[in-house]
Amino acid sequence: MTFDRLCRFEAKGSAFVSLGDSVDTSTPQGRLFFTLVAAFAEFERSNEDLAAARARGRVGGRPTANPERLELAFRMYDAGTFTVAEICKQSGVSKSTLFKYLKARGSRQGR
Repeated sequence: MTFDRLCRFEAKGSAFVSLGDSVDTSTPQGRLFFTLVAAFAEFERSNEDLAAARARGRVGGRPTANPERLELAFRMYDAGTFTVAEICKQSGVSKSTLFKYLKARGSRQGR
């Protein structure tokens, strides 16, 4: 039984009672137990979906920054004649992305 189905039963004034497992959704403890079981089941399904996507070659996450734009930003930064705001505007790289890649590159960030 899914959580949605349980909600539909409760909306009609019915409750789920499992005689074998001592679960009674007419009590707060029974609803809590059922909600927790439903949450764990949903979590397992989402993990299975992620595993299936990875098996198909999908890795997820944010895409990496455009290498050409980063190279322009690095050249401007290394020149030392541009402000960070100018670098970001000209290269189209956000400030946080610029500093993230500069840190990974090992550059100074004292601007």
